[in-house]
Amino acid sequence: MFTKAFILLFVGVCFANGQLAGGKFEVDPNDQEIRSLLQKALSSKNSNASSEPQRIVRVISAEGQVVSGNIYTIRYVSEGIDSGIQIQCQIKLHSQPWVSDTPKVVSNQCVPVETPRFY
Repeated sequence: MFTKAFILLFVGVCFANGQLAGGKFEVDPNDQEIRSLLQKALSSKNSNASSEPQRIVRVISAEGQVVSGNIYTIRYVSEGIDSGIQIQCQIKLHSQPWVSDTPKVVSNQCVPVETPRFY
C-alpha cells in the first residue's frame, strides 16, 4: 500500500507543472534569471571576441530543461554597439550555479535580421 501511495505521489509531482522530470518546459522570456544568464554569456562573448560587441535588444523565447543544472535555449535579437546592425540568435546555455556564475555556452547561432525595404 505504501509503495502505491509513493508512486502516485511521485507521478503527481512530475505532472504538477504539466511537465515530466527531464522534459523541456517554456520559460517566460521576460524572466530576470533568463535575462541575467543571457547578459552574462553575452558579456563573456564580448570580452573574448574580436568582432563588434553586441547588446541585447529583446528576448523572443526561452525554454529550459533540467539536467545536471539547467540547459536553456534562448532566441534573442541583439545589435552591434557601434553599427546598430541587428542579428537574431539562438543560444544554448548550460547553467550550473554551484560551479560557476557564468553559464557555459553550448552553441550560439546567429543570422542577420532582415530590414524592411521601402520602395
